[in-house]
Amino acid sequence: MQSNNTRPDGDGGLLNPNTMWIVIAVIAAAILGYKSWQSASPKAAVAVLHIETPDGTRNQVVTEIDCKSTKDRLWIADPEFTECIAYVVATVPGSTAGSSDTAVAFFNGDVPVGERSEQASPVVRDREQTAADRFAAAHGVTTIIIGRPGLMGSTGFHQTGGMREDAYIMSRALDLLRDRLGVRRFAMAGQSGGARLIAQLMVLGRSDIDCAAMASGAYDTPGLKDGGRVRTNIWGEPGRRYLVPLHEADKLPTFRNRRTFVIADPQDRISGFSEQKAWADKLAALDHHAVLIEAHGNGIDHHGLALAALTAAAGCVNGLGDTEIRARVASLDNR
Repeated sequence: MQSNNTRPDGDGGLLNPNTMWIVIAVIAAAILGYKSWQSASPKAAVAVLHIETPDGTRNQVVTEIDCKSTKDRLWIADPEFTECIAYVVATVPGSTAGSSDTAVAFFNGDVPVGERSEQASPVVRDREQTAADRFAAAHGVTTIIIGRPGLMGSTGFHQTGGMREDAYIMSRALDLLRDRLGVRRFAMAGQSGGARLIAQLMVLGRSDIDCAAMASGAYDTPGLKDGGRVRTNIWGEPGRRYLVPLHEADKLPTFRNRRTFVIADPQDRISGFSEQKAWADKLAALDHHAVLIEAHGNGIDHHGLALAALTAAAGCVNGLGDTEIRARVASLDNR
C-alpha cells in the first residue's frame, strides 16, 4: 500500500524534466532582470579635483554633497560632464549682490606650470576674494570671479583650450549664479583663455551679456604648447570637440545694446595681435558693436591684461562711453 506522502512513480518534482526547463528559464530571467536593473540604475555622478604635487597629479573625488557643502561652489551635472565650479563674489560695501541688476563676471586665463600646485588651495580663493573686494569697492559694481575648470579650486582640467564642453559648463555656471545671487545680467571680463571663453559664450547665444571685455584672447583654431595648432580637416575645422569663435561667429545673434571690447597688446608673444584684431574685425563686419583697444600688457610676454578687461567691463556697467573706456584702459599699469 502506497503512502500518501510518496509521489507517484515518474514524478521528480522540480527535477522532473517537464518542469526543470521552466525553473531554469525563471532563474535566467531573474538574473537578466537584475543585471538590467543594475545597468539602468543611475550611478552617483562625481567630479574630479586635480591636485598638482611635486610627485605628479593627485586626483580627489568630489561628490555633489561635497560640492554643495563647500562655500561658493556650483554643482553642474549633465549626462556629458560633471563639475564643481568655484567662485567668489564681492558686493559694493553696504549693498547685496541682488541689489544690482548687472554684475561684472571675470574669467582668468591659464596659470603657469609652477603655480598650478596651489590652485586647489584655499590660499588662491582668499587671494581672489581680496582682489574682488577691492575692485568692487573701487568701481561700485558687484564683482564675481569664476574659476574655469582646473583653476581656483574648480574641478576638471584643461590642457588645450577652446573645448566646446568648457563653454557649456561655464554657461550653466552663469545660469546658477543668476539664480543664487539675484542678478539678471552680466558684464563679462576675460583674460587670455577667459577671453576666448567669453567669445564662445557669445557664440552659444547668451542674451544676458550686456558687455564683453576680452583681453589677450585667442579666437582661432587652438594652439598647442609646442607652437603648433590642433589637427584640422581639409576645411580647416578642428572637429566638434572645439568651439572656435572665428569659425562660428556667423551663429552669434545680434543684440543692439551689447558692447564688445577686444583689448590687445601689439607686442603680445602668447596671443598674437593679428588674431585678436581679426576677431574685432569679424564682429564689426557682422554688424556687432566692437572696439579694438591697444593696451600695455604686463610681463615679459606683454600678455597680462586682466585689469584692463575688468576696467572696461566696469565702465560698461557704470555707463561710460567708448572713448572714456578706451582712455582708461590704455592708461592702466596692468600689474
